Amino acid sequence: MRRPTVALVSLFLWLTILATAKVDAQVSDSPGSVNCPALVNLTVTVTTEGGAVIPNAVVILREDTLGEPRGVKVFGGELRTEANGKASAAVPCNYLDVFVAANGFAPAAKKFLVTRDAHTFSVPLKTYPITRTTELPVAPLPSSEMPLLPSAKPESTQSSAQGDPIFYIARPTIFAFFNPVGQPPQKKDAPDPSDALTAFHFFGQLALQPLARIGVDYREVRGSAFVVKTGDATTSFRSTQAIGYYFVAPALVTYSVMSDDDLVEAAQKYFGVGQKQH
Repeated sequence: MRRPTVALVSLFLWLTILATAKVDAQVSDSPGSVNCPALVNLTVTVTTEGGAVIPNAVVILREDTLGEPRGVKVFGGELRTEANGKASAAVPCNYLDVFVAANGFAPAAKKFLVTRDAHTFSVPLKTYPITRTTELPVAPLPSSEMPLLPSAKPESTQSSAQGDPIFYIARPTIFAFFNPVGQPPQKKDAPDPSDALTAFHFFGQLALQPLARIGVDYREVRGSAFVVKTGDATTSFRSTQAIGYYFVAPALVTYSVMSDDDLVEAAQKYFGVGQKQH
């Protein structure tokens, strides 16, 4: 009568051994297991959602040591993916937090269990639309109510028979004329004339003092028709261009906007006056 009991005990022992062996097999590769090496070679591949590799992506690793004794050294580090989109490092068998970021993509964070047999992972990134606005300092466009530059005020309120303003000059002078009303209609994709006018006023302000230091007057004239008197000589100037510069004593006309440096250099060469000063 004892044989069935012995058989049952033997069967129970065998089942216990099999169950223990199965559990050991499951945890033998887990963190802290004697079967897991001290370090394994982790490889993280960073790709787009479509599978294309992303080079030079940032990969930050941090070991999760929850439940381990205090004072345990925590593994961590920062990597960069190579041209093949892969980043590799020797890491401990444990849970790792992985943060991945790349230009033009939304960052991603993952937690991986690194074991002897599981140490290669892929992290896809989603594209992220990025727009940037670059602001450049530009001088404000003067309104009709704003005063002209100090040297642009006529020395006489007289007008010619045609109604053009009269200017009396006694030394080399640059007349910077602009006629926004007379600008022709702009074609599609043509430069904005207001941008040219803004640059025209801006560079005129910058050139005013350097020109004065070399003995050259700078006058802005609203309109492209005016009269210049030098001693007994009278010259009527009229242009079909919207913006330009009229060098007087003797006369020279040039069109298109010039920078402050170009204005000073042109005055030096044309009038034969002193060196440029800053």
